[in-house]
Amino acid sequence: MRDGQSLMLKASKFNDHTVPTQIILPVFSNYVVSGPESVLTYFKESRDLSTTSRSLAIMVNAFGCPKHMVHFFKPQQPSAASSKQPGQNIEQLIHKAVQTGLSGAHLDALTTRYQENMAAAIEASSMFDTGDSWIELPDLNAFVEKRVFEAAVQSMFGTYMLSLNPTLADDFWAFNRVIGTLFMGLPRWLSPAAYRERDKMLQNIAKWQRHGEEHCDIEKLGDIDWEPYYGSKFIRERQRLLDKRGIMDPTARAAENFAFMWA
Repeated sequence: MRDGQSLMLKASKFNDHTVPTQIILPVFSNYVVSGPESVLTYFKESRDLSTTSRSLAIMVNAFGCPKHMVHFFKPQQPSAASSKQPGQNIEQLIHKAVQTGLSGAHLDALTTRYQENMAAAIEASSMFDTGDSWIELPDLNAFVEKRVFEAAVQSMFGTYMLSLNPTLADDFWAFNRVIGTLFMGLPRWLSPAAYRERDKMLQNIAKWQRHGEEHCDIEKLGDIDWEPYYGSKFIRERQRLLDKRGIMDPTARAAENFAFMWA
């Protein structure tokens, strides 16, 4: 149960690999589809299938969205009125925000900022003040993942996400190590450590949200690519879309921002 990958692998070998296998657990059910014929059939019927129910369960279990708020994340069918009025269909607005915010000139600006942040983080490391001498790092992976994460977060979410949460990188990677348990939907009493890591990340992001709401009026910022409170234009637009969708609960908003950060 604590190793979802191992569970799915064993399930796929339980029957012949051409036979889809259903796993029924107290917290969720899942299907393991393997073998070329089964996978091909699955994709042929993909238009009639949906991942919505699983995605909503992950929003609750892995990212801490309150259960009574998760229905806000269901894809919304456009009304007749919104279909006729440009800019009123929330699903189209979300799609447009992704297309414009993470492509073209906006993506180029994000990439440049990330590279600059990464270079600054490496140059700021005192361990490199050794001239031409070789140095030995106790854990190269930890050194790299911390700086890559912080450079990406600062580029996307602004400087206050890190300054308000100095342990954010450590908290994020600690969460990442236990997320498989949360994906499996284990209750808190069976995996309290995993829930502690998740809750700590939610607190970090909620703190950033409060700070932005108290010190920055998004609507007055104008059309700028980046500022320190919310970071990129794309993240500001996501906050506006949360408002449009009626997601005002701070924990639900933190869960959504958390899910995007992890993704």
